[in-house]
Amino acid sequence: GRNLAAAAYGGAIYISDNGGETWTAQTAMGNQNWVSITSSEDGKNLAAAANFGPIYTYDADRGAWTQRVQPGRRYWQAITSSSDGVKIAAASLGYILTSTDRGISWKAQTRAGNRLWSAITSSSSGTRLAATVNGGYIYTSEDDGVTWTARTAAGSRPWQSIISSSDGMKLAAGANG
Repeated sequence: GRNLAAAAYGGAIYISDNGGETWTAQTAMGNQNWVSITSSEDGKNLAAAANFGPIYTYDADRGAWTQRVQPGRRYWQAITSSSDGVKIAAASLGYILTSTDRGISWKAQTRAGNRLWSAITSSSSGTRLAATVNGGYIYTSEDDGVTWTARTAAGSRPWQSIISSSDGMKLAAGANG
């Protein structure tokens, strides 16, 4: 809990290395419409997504942010990572994209379908993913996002958030309304 990060919609990303006592604005990326940020377990590897903007990754050991051009500008909704920060998954209004190399290269997981993805979460290993569709179902993957299964028992709802246990076997999701 010493390394923290926060992203402001229409503003900057802020990081703290002292448990939130002080915060430093990360100005290299400029102000963006940040929609989601994720962190490795130790807080040293970050990834952030801007609405119809790029994805950036951060390496605390280098103290540098890198814009990841390959996934392109999309209507990003959420981003998640494995506990070591190596595997990243991002949900957009369209497709889910995954990376297995800290965001250097990306793969569109087209078998998940072109949907109104609203949230995504990852197990600690990054192998198990779960994502929600706004006005649809919860979907899960047990193979790094390659194949997906609709979980219809909770119904079709305006899902807005989802989180998983470390092993990815337990999920909690929130809907708007």
